[in-house]
Amino acid sequence: MSKIYLVSYDIESNRLRTKFAKKLLALGLSRIQYSLFMGNLSATLYDKMLEMIHQFWESAETEKDRIDVITLTPTQIEQMIRLGGEHLDMDYITGQKHTLII
Repeated sequence: MSKIYLVSYDIESNRLRTKFAKKLLALGLSRIQYSLFMGNLSATLYDKMLEMIHQFWESAETEKDRIDVITLTPTQIEQMIRLGGEHLDMDYITGQKHTLII
């Protein structure tokens, strides 16, 4: 069974921050803000993400860096309010649609 996850980070190093963002995108998460990603992950992909985060954390260059992973419920997604910015295809992000049309 898959769940929806929100991943945020505050990483000081430009190199590590870019590397981390690319890894989240490769896992299938969608960028909803510069340092905020959301996506629908199976238990297997979630475990893979956590393993990647722990490996990444070992290479962190400062104690100021931070990574947060939050599980979202369908109700929280339905109540999300977004003003401005690019359109987000929430059906795609939440796994209800498997093809992104641009």
